[in-house]
Amino acid sequence: TQKVSYLEIQMNQTKKIKARPSCYGCLHFKITWEQGFPYACKLYEFKSRNMPRFEIKKNSGADCLSYHKKNK
Repeated sequence: TQKVSYLEIQMNQTKKIKARPSCYGCLHFKITWEQGFPYACKLYEFKSRNMPRFEIKKNSGADCLSYHKKNK
């Protein structure tokens, strides 16, 4: 078996996170301006203290599959 250091594991995790699209570029993302729940996903109709993609991952265990790039 090949030994992998903790640092290598963390670097791989960071690369995976950076490879995923940001909510800021998503058509469904919006800022609510509510102090307690500043972020929202219009598609899934929820507000959150964290970015919607993190809430989806935390609750479903899967990455958000509904990302649609905003038209500029």
